[in-house]
Amino acid sequence: MNTIGDRRYRSDLGRRVMTRRRQLGLSREELAERTGSTPGYIVHVEEQLPTPGIEFLVRLAHALETTIQDLTGLTADLAPGGASPGNRPELVELDEPECWSLLDDRGVGRIGVEGTDGLAVFPVNYQVLDGSLVFSTAADSALGRAAASGVEAAFEEDRLDEAFSRGWS
Repeated sequence: MNTIGDRRYRSDLGRRVMTRRRQLGLSREELAERTGSTPGYIVHVEEQLPTPGIEFLVRLAHALETTIQDLTGLTADLAPGGASPGNRPELVELDEPECWSLLDDRGVGRIGVEGTDGLAVFPVNYQVLDGSLVFSTAADSALGRAAASGVEAAFEEDRLDEAFSRGWS
C-alpha cells in the first residue's frame, strides 16, 4: 500500500488501472498473468509514472475488460454529466478509515461552517499530515473567525471519474 508521501506520484493511468483491477476483484498477480507481465510491473504501472508501450496498453485494456481510451482518460474530459450512468448505480456510505484513505496528501476541498448569516462554505487548499487535515487562513477572515469561535465545521472533497462512471464525496 502506498504511503501518504508517494501517493502524489501515482498517475491517472495507474489510478484507473488500480480502480478497474479492484472492480474486477483481481490481484496484481492475476492481472500480471493476464497481461503477460510481472506483478512488479503492475505495481510500477499503478504506483509510479509509467509510459507503457501500446502493445502493453492493448493487453492491459483487454485484461481489464475495458478500452485504452477509458484507461488513459481520453473520455474523462467530457463535460460533467455527459457520460452515461453506471450499469448498476448504488450509493455506498464510506466509513471514516475509507474517507481518510481517499484523501490525497494535498488537494482542494471545502469547509462548511454555520455562521450568523447561515451556512458558509469556503474552498481551501489542504494537506493531510499525521492523520489531521490542515489548511491555513487569515485570522481576520470569515473562516478564521469561525475557527476561533469554536463552531463545528464540515469538510468535503469530491472526485468524479466519468470514464468509469464512478465518484465519491
